[in-house]
Amino acid sequence: GDSNYNDFTGLASSLTVNADSATRLVVSTGASQTAGDPFTITVTVKDKHDNIVKNYDGTIRLTSSDDDAVLPANSGLTDGQGSFTVTLKTAGFQTIIAIDTVDPSIIGSIGVIVTPAALHHIDIAAPKTVTAGSPFGSVTVTAYDAYDNVLIDYAGKVYFTSTDSNAVLPYTSLNKYSFVSGDKGSHTFSGFTLKTCPSQTITATDGSLSKDATLTVNAGSLDHFIFDTIGSQTANSGFNIKVTAYDAYGNTATSYTGTPSLTYSAGSINPATMDAFVNGAGDTLVTLTNSGSEVTLTATDDTHTGVSNSFTVAAAPTPTPSPQSTNRPSPTNTPRPTTSPTQTPAPSSSLPSASPFPTDSALPSISPSENPEVPQELVYYGIIVVVVTLILISVFAVGIYIKSPFKALKY
Repeated sequence: GDSNYNDFTGLASSLTVNADSATRLVVSTGASQTAGDPFTITVTVKDKHDNIVKNYDGTIRLTSSDDDAVLPANSGLTDGQGSFTVTLKTAGFQTIIAIDTVDPSIIGSIGVIVTPAALHHIDIAAPKTVTAGSPFGSVTVTAYDAYDNVLIDYAGKVYFTSTDSNAVLPYTSLNKYSFVSGDKGSHTFSGFTLKTCPSQTITATDGSLSKDATLTVNAGSLDHFIFDTIGSQTANSGFNIKVTAYDAYGNTATSYTGTPSLTYSAGSINPATMDAFVNGAGDTLVTLTNSGSEVTLTATDDTHTGVSNSFTVAAAPTPTPSPQSTNRPSPTNTPRPTTSPTQTPAPSSSLPSASPFPTDSALPSISPSENPEVPQELVYYGIIVVVVTLILISVFAVGIYIKSPFKALKY
């Protein structure tokens, strides 16, 4: 029996156990990596009994949840294992996956914590549009590494500058803001005021790092008016004035569309109201009634005013009277008869002689030129009335003359 035991023991010492077929891949590396720094991973192929499948002849492809990861090309394994260099760039929890290119059921993965790299740049975000003179906030400064990961442990000191020399800034080079752990690499600031249109920048700076944001600055509300220079003028002669509306910071108040009233220091002005402004500017044709020296114009809208430069208004020239003719042409006189019509012979030489028409000497001489103020039409009508009246008188006289002889014969 002993000899049989010894034979069995010798046989057992020479047995080789081969791994089963591959069922999974095991990926291993350090638990934490720095963004942008290459590191090594190991991929091992195993069977269901956790044995390394040394005779594995498949091809491995590596992928990652990090879209910016740098990964090696597809590769095989040697004796069931392989080492590969990988670079991850996106901070946070990332996954590396190894998978058989033929049989996707043979797969394995590992999770890696990626921490940001060193400070590389800062960024600033600000409102696109602000109003001159109005305080605003929502200006955020964030620290980043070279791969745009927020540097959550950033503890730098930041201050602001601006292209607007009149800007109000919450922190300057003499008063910097120090980031704290609670900021986690990003802080939002308030207390900014820009005053100059139309566009300005705000720059955030930390040492040699800086970043600027460009903002559109809209003019504020109406504060005052400014006249274009007015030269010497003449009373009662129209001239054009140009006036511009401004906010409190000297920007053209382009949103103003009002119609300011006008006054003149030496008299009245016409019109007394300007035409409606367009884009903060207006012009109007005006006339001044009175002359004067060192006079001014004033534009007013509610409590907002503006006064022009002093100028001189000369008196209007005296109008020259138009010449009047002293010799007006007289109309042709209507011809009058020079002889009386044939008379009926008188029955008695004792009867008076009468003529139904007056002689020329009996007619008044009427000429339109004797009274230059009387219209010629009235002169003509007057002549006609006189002639008709004289004719009627003559007819009446003839009638009396005819009746008188018959009365004498009757008695």
